[in-house]
Amino acid sequence: MELMAVMAVMALLATLGVTSYFSAIRGMNKRRAADNVHKTLVTARQRACVDAAQTQVLFFNVWSGAEKLPQNAGDDTKMLKALAPSYVVCKALGRVTFVQGDLIGDEFTPLDSLIGTARSLSEVKSSHGRMRLFNLTRGDWSDVYTKVIPDVGPEISSPLAMTGARLNQAGDMMIWCFVKASAASGGHNVPWEPGDIYGIEVTPLAALPQNVFFGGNLAPSANGGPDSRVQTIRFFPDGGAEGGSVMLTSKEPTPWSFKRFTSITVGSDGKVSPPDPWQ
Repeated sequence: MELMAVMAVMALLATLGVTSYFSAIRGMNKRRAADNVHKTLVTARQRACVDAAQTQVLFFNVWSGAEKLPQNAGDDTKMLKALAPSYVVCKALGRVTFVQGDLIGDEFTPLDSLIGTARSLSEVKSSHGRMRLFNLTRGDWSDVYTKVIPDVGPEISSPLAMTGARLNQAGDMMIWCFVKASAASGGHNVPWEPGDIYGIEVTPLAALPQNVFFGGNLAPSANGGPDSRVQTIRFFPDGGAEGGSVMLTSKEPTPWSFKRFTSITVGSDGKVSPPDPWQ
């Protein structure tokens, strides 16, 4: 009897120890997540000033296994397993001046020297390499191939295509164009219009720890795909910002099933506040 009592006490202590351990790990993950987002925002502001280019941080919840999400919409556990909250710093390269079909072009930026080039559409697609071209005006992205192709368009009429256009040997205006990956091939696409500011990522895509996500709830977009509420914080070369508040939410495990929140605020002067205490 005494041995059983001792074993019961030891089992209870072991359970409490394991619970405390995992609770400490969750606390460390939450603090690390908030600190990393804060550092990313500070770095983005510094890059905007040093590079003299608009720099933007995009925060989005990407869903995998999206076709199963609608019927599981009330089950946070299943939805969290399909959630990949990510964020990335993007640098503006230029403005779109030409959009036609799957082509996104800019006649003012020397994309041929910045991006790999190809001679034909088939050569672009045969490379199979893809990257995200971020629409910094709309706060979203399109998957494009990693090479650009020239498009000759003397008939192109754009309010931005008045001066500075590059000409080919025949004297025609030549525009280097990104090629969007089609939705049929798994590409994510958004509408583009002349005048949209575009950019590419300048830091690797970062992710939040498990059970931490952006925003206040787990609702996916209506079509079950990537969350439509992509949030952006935009920094300008003078150090100012089109700021706002970035909310991080932690879903605590059952049986203590509740959420904790923290926010990081960016002012119009570009100042990034430290993360609020988790509540």
